[in-house]
Amino acid sequence: MRKLTAALLVVLAGCSMSADTKMAEEAVARFRTMLDAAQFEAIYAESADDLRKATTRDKFTAFLEAVHKKLGITKSAKEESWNVNYHTSGTFITLSYATSYEGGDAREQFVYRLQGVNVVAVAGTAPLGPDGSTVGRGDAAAQARRCLEIIAAALEAAGASMRHVVRTRILLTRIEDWPAVASVHGEYFRTIRPVCTVAQVAGLIDPDWLVEIEADAMVDDGASPRARERER
Repeated sequence: MRKLTAALLVVLAGCSMSADTKMAEEAVARFRTMLDAAQFEAIYAESADDLRKATTRDKFTAFLEAVHKKLGITKSAKEESWNVNYHTSGTFITLSYATSYEGGDAREQFVYRLQGVNVVAVAGTAPLGPDGSTVGRGDAAAQARRCLEIIAAALEAAGASMRHVVRTRILLTRIEDWPAVASVHGEYFRTIRPVCTVAQVAGLIDPDWLVEIEADAMVDDGASPRARERER
C-alpha cells in the first residue's frame, strides 16, 4: 500500500485546484472513478505541467496500471481528516482517507496545491480598543468578541471576509473560559466552521488579556473584492 500512497501524492500534487475543500473532495472521487475505469491516460492528461515534466506519459500510465492490477476496484473510502498548509512554494490541502480496495485496505493522502489563492493571516489579535486600552477586563467573552471584531476588520482591509476563514487559533490564560469564548466564536463561525485549535498559555503580554485569537483565510483571486477592483 505504500507504493499506492506515493503514487497518489505524485499525481495530485500537480493538480490545479481552487481554494475549496469540497472541490478537492470531488476531485478525489473523480480520480478514483478514473482509476477504477483504468483511464490512466485521462489521469495523466488532467495533471499539471510539473507532473508531466517529472515523468513521461508511458512511465506514469504503466505505474498506474500496475497499481490498478494489484489493488483492483475501490470498495469504499472514508475521509478521515483534511488540513490546510502554507509553504513558500504554495498553499496545499491534504485530504486523508481510509480506503478499502478489492486487494486490501489502504491509508491514503491526497495533496493539492491550490492555485489562484491568496492567503491572509491575522495573528496576535488582542482585546484592544481603538484607544489602545484593554477591553472587557475580567470578561473572556467580551475580549473574544473584540478580538474577532479586529480580525473581521483586518480581513476586510485585505480584501477578504470572515467567510473565507479556514483556521482559527485561540489562546486562553484560563482554560475554564473556553465555553464562553467558544460561544462567541460560534456567533461568527457557526455556518463557516473553520478548523479551530484552543490552547492554554501561561500568560500573554498584558496580564489583563485573557484571550488572543489568530485567523487564517484563503481567498480565490476571482472572489476577492480587491482583486476585482484591480481588474477594473
